[in-house]
Amino acid sequence: MKNPLLSSLSQIPRGQAILLPGQRAPMEKIITLAYLTKIKKEIAALDYSAPSSEAEEKKESHLPEQIGTVDGFKIVVVDGNQVKLQHNMDFVEGNNFAESPEYIPHGQVWIDADMDEDDWQAVCLHEVTETRLMQHGWIYDDAHEVANMQEKQFRLEQGA
Repeated sequence: MKNPLLSSLSQIPRGQAILLPGQRAPMEKIITLAYLTKIKKEIAALDYSAPSSEAEEKKESHLPEQIGTVDGFKIVVVDGNQVKLQHNMDFVEGNNFAESPEYIPHGQVWIDADMDEDDWQAVCLHEVTETRLMQHGWIYDDAHEVANMQEKQFRLEQGA
């Protein structure tokens, strides 16, 4: 009789780490320079524009709106005020399904529509980094700290 655990292990690509519950992959294996370069290009290619006063009045009619994908995650622009009222009063700028699976659908990163164009890319980078780390076994607090460092570095590179 074939062991189902061994069968499932044979499906894992060669060289990929196997994490047991409670284990996490090392950051330098997850957030590499090549990875950061790739997702920064994907973020730069997204079609986001800060709301004008006219768009602000129409905000309810077109949000939420998926504007593209980064690292396979759907980037969705949302009305942050509505997220606060309906789901979580602590929502600020962005969030992701790994942190808030109770209200953000699997595979989505939410970005608040009410942000300056200078800020949303940094927030998107933060949320994607945090999500990726959490998918590799990192707890939220640790993933958030690394995401903050990546966001800060990105803002410095942008001349903020």
